[in-house]
Amino acid sequence: MLGPVKERVRGVDFGGGTGLLGTLMCERGFPEYETYDPYFGRSGVPRGRCNLVTAFEVMEHSRDPLGMVSI
Repeated sequence: MLGPVKERVRGVDFGGGTGLLGTLMCERGFPEYETYDPYFGRSGVPRGRCNLVTAFEVMEHSRDPLGMVSI
């Protein structure tokens, strides 16, 4: 679905653990796809702005889901 615009996607996988999704997205031609997970040793806040955020099985583990998305 994002293939035609992948060169313009700047993505962040929020709560992405080891960074697998970010790595796979870069391997598939998405030039900027980072992982941010403050609970898994990836605490560096992504630089700049993004236009796509993925978060798989993240919100249900948070004690404060609304506070988490306002980071």
